[in-house]
Amino acid sequence: MREIKFRGKSTETKLHTARWRFGDLRTPSNEACKPLIFVHFPKPMHDGNGYWYEVEAETVGQFTGAKDINGKELYEGDIVKFCDDRAHELVGVIKWCALARRWGVDISASVRDCVYHPFDARYAFEIIGNVHDNPELIKK
Repeated sequence: MREIKFRGKSTETKLHTARWRFGDLRTPSNEACKPLIFVHFPKPMHDGNGYWYEVEAETVGQFTGAKDINGKELYEGDIVKFCDDRAHELVGVIKWCALARRWGVDISASVRDCVYHPFDARYAFEIIGNVHDNPELIKK
């Protein structure tokens, strides 16, 4: 069974940079409120076992259950590089494919318009960025 977790970019701006937070997601019922990510700590703290962080809604992405060739966890919105069957290097974005009901790599901005399944062992995916921090990587 795969672990269900999310990531989101924190709204805190200490040192003028938002940090990525990984953990459980709570979406507010009020649209004016931002989603929250709960980050668990390995040892219980005096007041609980983690913290809630407010995150930007557009940056929230779910863990796919897979890792890239370097062992990094693949999240929705990650930009990956891989070679297809003809050894063409492709760049795509991890997305949920509703029709196939599985995670896929959208390369529609590339030469072809199709979705590859990232759990297929034929493809060695490498994370090269994400759509929030590195949008220029998919505008090629």
